[in-house]
Amino acid sequence: MKTKVIILSAFMAVLAIPAAMAQVSETGTASVTLGPTPLTLSVSMGTVLNFGNLNVPISQGTVVVSPVLPPTYNGVVPNAPINASFISFEVSGGASKTYAITVPSGSVALTGASTSTTVTLSAFTATAPTRTLNTSGTDIFGVGATLTLNPTDKEDTYTGTFPVSVIYN
Repeated sequence: MKTKVIILSAFMAVLAIPAAMAQVSETGTASVTLGPTPLTLSVSMGTVLNFGNLNVPISQGTVVVSPVLPPTYNGVVPNAPINASFISFEVSGGASKTYAITVPSGSVALTGASTSTTVTLSAFTATAPTRTLNTSGTDIFGVGATLTLNPTDKEDTYTGTFPVSVIYN
């Protein structure tokens, strides 16, 4: 009988384990914020910032191609056809989101195809520095600049590139 009492006492001791040794748990919190659709930027419809066919000036002159006004010629004579035009860019992103446009703040050199001489673009302008994507998440804006020519510039076809970027506001 003593053996039965000891076994029964041991069993009762196991059942009497304090609640402090029981398993406990807690819940964690997680979150994520998703931004708008990433912006994409491309040249719209194959456009080019084009200053046209010009004569070498007698003294320094400029051609201003604006994305909102007709081109202006200061001391530079254009040859027909007068086909100066701004370049258009297409932006895609989040519907109805605003974005900012960045164009070069300094000058950019265009290099002659056969002479390797350069002419200078400066005073870049965009249609507006801040714009809004439409409800489909797209927009088109224009960029223009000022071309400075000198009487020492060589007859040639000059080309070059310049950076344009967009970012959400």
